[in-house]
Amino acid sequence: MIEINVAVSNRHVHLCKEDADFLFGVGYNFKKRNDLSQKGEFATLDTVDLKTATGIIKQVRVVGPIRSYTQVELSKSDSDILGLDLPIRDSGDLKDAKDITIIGPKGEKEIKKCCITSVNHIHANSGELKEFSNNSIVNVITKKGIVIKNVHIKKADNFVLEMHIDKDNSQKYNLVTGDTVFLEKR
Repeated sequence: MIEINVAVSNRHVHLCKEDADFLFGVGYNFKKRNDLSQKGEFATLDTVDLKTATGIIKQVRVVGPIRSYTQVELSKSDSDILGLDLPIRDSGDLKDAKDITIIGPKGEKEIKKCCITSVNHIHANSGELKEFSNNSIVNVITKKGIVIKNVHIKKADNFVLEMHIDKDNSQKYNLVTGDTVFLEKR
């Protein structure tokens, strides 16, 4: 069986240049807090507030670098606070994504079709998990024997082998960052 490290992902926001300029000011340089395990990605010290007609979540971390689209990733419990029925999607798949207002230090802006709950997924570089293609759907098993179904595999040359789950799922499956899971054999 293939052993894979787990990383728990909290709510966060990826911004495109246009939205970053509006929310933080033109040419603002985000302040890096720390590098993330996926090469080139980093958590910033910068945060925004997320608002809907029914709720607000303050101090949501911005993750860099700047992307070509804005995406807000929330857990189910976060979406309940905001009164949203979010689709569970792969990063970048914003079909049926929900609108949300993002409040930054320079203003607030309603962003259309940007808010999702991220599907449980495994990052792998192109040379790893050769028996699986990009977008394969697999099951993994925790050390306690719990099967996590419908985990998506995302492949790219710069990815580091790691499974990402949100905070709700980490509690559901009793996992924390640094734990390992095992890829179920086909």
